[in-house]
Amino acid sequence: MTTKRYLFVISSIFFFIFFGYGAFFPMIGIFLKEKQFSGLEMGIIMSITPLLLIVFQPMWGVIADYFQRPRIILVFTALISAGILIWMPEVSQFSIMLTLFVLFSLFQSAIGPIFDNFVMNYTQKVGKSYGNYRMWGAISFALAAWLMGKVGEKWSLHYFFYLFAGALVIVAFFAFKLPKVSLPPVQQSNLRKDIGVLMRLPPYLILLLATFCVLGPMLSNNNFFGIFYQTIGGTLAGVGVCFLIGAGSEAPFMRVAASWINKYGQRFVLLASAALSAVQYFAYAFAPPVSWIPWITVLQGFSIGLFIPASLQVAQQFAPPSVQNTAVAIYTAMQSGGNWFFIFFGGILLDYFPITSVYWFFASFTVLGILFILLQYSLQQKKMGEWGIHE
Repeated sequence: MTTKRYLFVISSIFFFIFFGYGAFFPMIGIFLKEKQFSGLEMGIIMSITPLLLIVFQPMWGVIADYFQRPRIILVFTALISAGILIWMPEVSQFSIMLTLFVLFSLFQSAIGPIFDNFVMNYTQKVGKSYGNYRMWGAISFALAAWLMGKVGEKWSLHYFFYLFAGALVIVAFFAFKLPKVSLPPVQQSNLRKDIGVLMRLPPYLILLLATFCVLGPMLSNNNFFGIFYQTIGGTLAGVGVCFLIGAGSEAPFMRVAASWINKYGQRFVLLASAALSAVQYFAYAFAPPVSWIPWITVLQGFSIGLFIPASLQVAQQFAPPSVQNTAVAIYTAMQSGGNWFFIFFGGILLDYFPITSVYWFFASFTVLGILFILLQYSLQQKKMGEWGIHE
């Protein structure tokens, strides 16, 4: 294959991975509510995947490093994940559903980090930008959420399990066609020592807190938005339209993220994206007219599309070169931890309060995250010379 065809394969895998995510995550909360699971049970089920990612993603990274067979691992885990998904639609018992989600999380957690690492290595090798291909994921997520809203309203909500499973089968097919890339050799590293180095960098620690408070609600919103939208009078098809607008608007912002960061600076981009995210959740908390919601969801594209690349770049810069992989791994784990925290406690809130209380919860922590970003910037200005970091 030529480089152009390999890049098409990479774009296709991104497209179908996130097509599955777009069909699944916006609808799972609505599905569990229709199955009459309690808020606590919903919180446990929906939060188990991000919680287990903290454990399983590093495990799969070790496996991939040891065997040096990322394509085979991608094919295997995608097919097993698809097989587990098709058992879920008819399950009504909490213990069985939770078990299936644990098994699904075990295998699905391999796909993202292994493929991301693979693509980063290949795009660097051929002189291309990772973001130009990851962008197809944002587009497909939006399209799948819109399609599932239409399908769920006209036929059955259960179809999102089959759409996700089908997308993963296609991912496995394309994974066979990925180029062979020589991965960086496995390096011996003292994890305890690496973590110790990072724990002595206050700006890095504060970035982790900011990531937890800001990115956690951003990621968790996908699980609760459908319930919120229907509660204020929206339709299932309308849920899909809102995700089409919100998630679809992430793509253009991801495409310009690098140039905006270079032009305006990392701190400005972080603050602006976090502030608009807070505005979005405060707006939801006041339960505005349903006709306003599609316009408000545009803020999601700005906030997620810019916050993720900017915060990742800052995490890399604060870490000395010898511990950058560990720094990024901890940063990613903090994302998953935040996602788990806000889904789990958001589910508990649903048992006792209206859905708008979840968005008061999200908005309050996002404001706290903004304060952490300001504190981090203040520390950086004082210590920039000491750490040799430049804006």
